[in-house]
Amino acid sequence: MGSKAYCQLNGWMCSEIFVQWLEHFVHYTKASNENKVLLLLDGHSSHKSLEVLQYAKDNGVILFCFPAHCTHRLQPLDVGFFSPLQTYYGQEIQTWLKQHPGRIVTHFQVAGLFNKAYLKAATPANAVHAFAKTGIYPFDDNIFPDWMFQSSFTTDRPLTEHDQNGQKQPQQGGADVELPKLGSGTPEATEVEPSTSGFAKAKSTTERFPSTRKRRYYSIQELSPLPQASLGASRKRLRKPSKKGHINSTPDIDELKKEVEEKTTKEREKLSRKAKRKILVEEETDYVSDNEKVEDIDDDEADVACLYCNDIFSRSKTREMWISCQSCGSWCHSECAGVEKRMKQFICEPCE
Repeated sequence: MGSKAYCQLNGWMCSEIFVQWLEHFVHYTKASNENKVLLLLDGHSSHKSLEVLQYAKDNGVILFCFPAHCTHRLQPLDVGFFSPLQTYYGQEIQTWLKQHPGRIVTHFQVAGLFNKAYLKAATPANAVHAFAKTGIYPFDDNIFPDWMFQSSFTTDRPLTEHDQNGQKQPQQGGADVELPKLGSGTPEATEVEPSTSGFAKAKSTTERFPSTRKRRYYSIQELSPLPQASLGASRKRLRKPSKKGHINSTPDIDELKKEVEEKTTKEREKLSRKAKRKILVEEETDYVSDNEKVEDIDDDEADVACLYCNDIFSRSKTREMWISCQSCGSWCHSECAGVEKRMKQFICEPCE
């Protein structure tokens, strides 16, 4: 019925398989630049490759990425589909085991059992309920109460950077989260500071006479504050935040192309520096052989191009000889120049 199956050696989704799935998605949704389709997905790396973003944009698919660590609340599949699917699949396995005593479920039975569970879970009612519960459709930006965000307060911290003196300075835009206090004290109370262990430490000289000491009432947050995540000394910078929202717009694709080109250039330069190839250097005054005078190629000339064939040095084959023009200093293959390896001097055709 139009279904396709793909396999990956490590069992994880990759960008190559996701592109094939995207082609299947475009075929059945009839997406085009005139009939655009919105696709909601999480921030997995396989969803953000250059090939995926470009193919989706060319075929009218708008990729909208959920914020990090929020799919358990925002993704309709997680909220209203996977749970009943898991339940129905477990029931089908139990039923099959009872009908076939002494046998175990193998990969030959998985497809049939999963098909029965899928047909029970993939109902229009579950789909409508999942989109409504996540606030996507009908759209509701107040569907999540404030108490759902309390768990993130323990990891909230201002963005920091190291100044010239090595001290950390808060960046603009970072702000500490202050929880509301549940209790209040009187200003004339005795000085008592709460400790981080949850017990109040008295500093007044009247500690030996508790009957004459004025009392002060503290909130739960003062006596037992919530733990705050601290920036480790070895971790000097925070992880780059992942993109969310519309991720395949033209500026996003151009930025990703630039990053891919820079990464490719760095990798090529790294491979060139590690190469153990050597080139023959011909001197005017010396008559050298293949094995007499050689030197490693410089980092600045790691990717010099041949004057004739325009092929770069990092792609040269083993025992492929290069020669330099004594006049302009340009490099070329000895074979391309049509000269022998053993010669006293070489002048390229443009200089002649």
